[in-house]
Amino acid sequence: MAQKVEDFNLPLTAITKIVKEAIPEGVKVTEAAKAALNKAASVFVLYATSSANSLSQDANRKRLLAKDIFDALDDLDLDFLIPPLHNSLKEFRKSVENKKQAKVSKRASNPVEEPEEEEEEEDDEDEQQPNNQGAAPQVAPQQAPFEVIEIDSDEEEG
Repeated sequence: MAQKVEDFNLPLTAITKIVKEAIPEGVKVTEAAKAALNKAASVFVLYATSSANSLSQDANRKRLLAKDIFDALDDLDLDFLIPPLHNSLKEFRKSVENKKQAKVSKRASNPVEEPEEEEEEEDDEDEQQPNNQGAAPQVAPQQAPFEVIEIDSDEEEG
């Protein structure tokens, strides 16, 4: 299964979007220039990934970490790219965290009104089932928020 570099090219639309954001408005980019930028970006990503993968393997890991990419850029004498890349990574992680928090708060602020319907269904089931007077009703435990209090070893002795 021989793979060519062309099989690993980045999507041309992604490259075009980056180019449009980087150049002044009104500047035209030819298709040949877009293709050349696409090829250069794809080769750069493959080269940086290969270098990072070598560092990861040297550390007996099968997963690439951001640290591996930063170290690879340093090894490739492209250390001037590390600060902006590090800032972009921090912004990305922050946006992911904000999305997670928004999703959690959205769930918390929109309580589902289905429990009332479930209670009605349970009442219907009780009517259909034989009389279980000796059985205790099943109630789901409610989890209340609580505070964790750490006890020092000095407090335990006294």
